[in-house]
Amino acid sequence: MLNLNALKTKGEKPISKLSFKVISLWCLFFCFYYLPIRSQEILYAIPTQTLSQTGYLRNYYPKDSLRKVVVNTFSISHQITLGEYKLYLNEIKRDFSFAYYKSQWPDSTMAAKETLEKYMTVVLYEKYPVVGISWFKVMNYCRWRTLKETSDSIRFVYRLPFYSEWVIAQNYLSSQKIKNDFNGNNSDWLISAYDESFYDLVADSKTSAYDYFYLPKAKDSKVLTRMRYMGDSFLQQNVTFTSKTYYYASEGVLDVSFRLVKELYDKTNKKSMAESMLTYYRILK
Repeated sequence: MLNLNALKTKGEKPISKLSFKVISLWCLFFCFYYLPIRSQEILYAIPTQTLSQTGYLRNYYPKDSLRKVVVNTFSISHQITLGEYKLYLNEIKRDFSFAYYKSQWPDSTMAAKETLEKYMTVVLYEKYPVVGISWFKVMNYCRWRTLKETSDSIRFVYRLPFYSEWVIAQNYLSSQKIKNDFNGNNSDWLISAYDESFYDLVADSKTSAYDYFYLPKAKDSKVLTRMRYMGDSFLQQNVTFTSKTYYYASEGVLDVSFRLVKELYDKTNKKSMAESMLTYYRILK
């Protein structure tokens, strides 16, 4: 979360409401000005790739087979636009209470009230990546979109990417010179969780450190809700796995957007990620 008053040095006065509005407008302008306008959904098809664990991560994996992450072919989207997110908002506004509808808006702490209202009502912003959406709200969007597009029977599930998927997708698209929006003005939420002890949790298993995840619940202690993000933004550069790159799942962040992995659902595979997500979304019991 961007706390503008935290940027002041000792002895300085807190940032005024007028300054907060000016800075908020500048940040939103910087988020959107350099991004290409998108008029239709983009879904990138990524072939099977291998990602090697480098540096000190290798020390936790004595077996060479665990030092490499093989990710089978998958599809990953562009960053979800405000317009796409507002389709979700409009539907829940019709079907749920107004209070719940407002609760799914971008985090109110990312900008002054007037700036946030402008962001949500000016049509121009709808073609750019949505920002300020907390990880928990993204899960609600994924659930809604999964149900909306598979209303007759569950054939696939939408979810956030793992760290390994994000990096593989970015590397592949760049190597193939395919135009994409990775490492742009906004970072992306991941399904991967942050935990200092994840090395010990996965060292004796078949799971890569890159793919450690825990699906938090709103009632969990705050330390269990630290979720990773990846990608450069207008506020951060050179974001890596070994950085402490996490925010709490209840936070909406000014420079963090999200993109989706579309995963096929095989109901015979009870240990699949799709199965886990459908259970987390309360679509399956």
